[in-house]
Amino acid sequence: MESREHPRYPTDRLVEIKILDQPGEQSRARLSNLSASGARLLVERPLPLGAPLQINCDDLILLGEVCYCRPAGSLYAAGIKLEQCLTITEDLLRLAAQLRGEPQPAPSKEPS
Repeated sequence: MESREHPRYPTDRLVEIKILDQPGEQSRARLSNLSASGARLLVERPLPLGAPLQINCDDLILLGEVCYCRPAGSLYAAGIKLEQCLTITEDLLRLAAQLRGEPQPAPSKEPS
């Protein structure tokens, strides 16, 4: 019997991950399932338990913590407890450009 609070949905997406407390630690992973509160990643190297993680997936940024990481064939399966889900919007992109001191993109024109 499934004891999860939220149903998991299978997926197969290539994502970028960053270990937030290890500057420069960025790699690719495969997102194999996702729910409102968690995710499962397949990674080439084990992830440290309890590590804060950023998952970049298309126009989403998922923030969470590594709950487990165990061998899964030639890869490692990592369970992530999700804390935040951010969507990348034009306002967020403009703010990021401003913080980096870059020219800001012009806002999109809404159809009339």
